[in-house]
Amino acid sequence: MLLRRFHPETLLGIALFIVLARSSFAAHVDAWSLTPENPQPGSEVVLNLSGVWPSTCTPTSHEVEWVSPVQATVLLHHWPKGCGGALTPWQRSIPLGALGEGEYLLEVLTYGPTGPPPAPLMTIATIGFSILGVQAIPTLSVVSFGIFAVLLAFLAARRL
Repeated sequence: MLLRRFHPETLLGIALFIVLARSSFAAHVDAWSLTPENPQPGSEVVLNLSGVWPSTCTPTSHEVEWVSPVQATVLLHHWPKGCGGALTPWQRSIPLGALGEGEYLLEVLTYGPTGPPPAPLMTIATIGFSILGVQAIPTLSVVSFGIFAVLLAFLAARRL
């Protein structure tokens, strides 16, 4: 009964809108982190990614290609054939290796809904982070603390 109130063109427009809206949803990264949380130069670093995938075929493997000492592309592989259409939470841990001090930029890519290459690649995240060297914090040795205490006592005595 409800369908009789709509014109066929309206129903076709609604159906087309739903199909186009669904097909335009792309995989994306909701959150990322590093392990260890604050890496030091030379430590092994793992990139942890999570997000929502547009089908039940979430990433099954990955490749990391360093295009410079501080810039890399991360390609997430998935097989988009025979998948359910449900939005699916996903997560992946990607070892980056031992990284030195510097400003890093990672581009996370995957291929579109038509499948692996030659299908076009899509950027789903761009991630930047820094690894800083340990900076020495000046500390007082027992001797310098003793000298400092004597100096304070001397100055206090002169004021009296």
